[in-house]
Amino acid sequence: MALTIEDGTGVAGADSYVTLNEIRTYATNRNLTLPAGDAEIEALARGAVDYLEGRRLEYKGIKSTSTQDLQWPRTDLDEDGNIVGIEVDGYELGLTAIPKELKLAQCQLCVEINTTDILPTSTTYPVKREKVDAIETEYAVKLGSEPILPEMPKVEGLLAPLLKPVPFLTSVRI
Repeated sequence: MALTIEDGTGVAGADSYVTLNEIRTYATNRNLTLPAGDAEIEALARGAVDYLEGRRLEYKGIKSTSTQDLQWPRTDLDEDGNIVGIEVDGYELGLTAIPKELKLAQCQLCVEINTTDILPTSTTYPVKREKVDAIETEYAVKLGSEPILPEMPKVEGLLAPLLKPVPFLTSVRI
């Protein structure tokens, strides 16, 4: 089934921010590997959007409309209460803009998902210490804790300007 692309107008049934061609071009330009078939890349694109949609609470602003299927486009309010576009790198995006950073992140996620389960359902845990001779293993997290997700610095770097700022923690002396 073909992807339905969000173009900033709140497309009904949208399930991607990028086209198959954009995903292929991204991968080709970076010498990255993707499957050859359309159906396989479409599945990767939808998986990437699942990941991006799961980050909804971290994005700046709010969805532009309550009826749009995906999280973008997004809007914000200025100091006077007027609806404005999200600010990225000091510039305001249009009210219907789908940021290039989001599109690039989806493309990179397609590559990541192609080789790694980025949202694993797992009961395995990272090993904190391992002793080979007497076969001793100690786990870094206790049983029942969530597994550690894979690190994706390229994706995080692309998404960073779209995320709410993280407040700095300051220490207070008493």
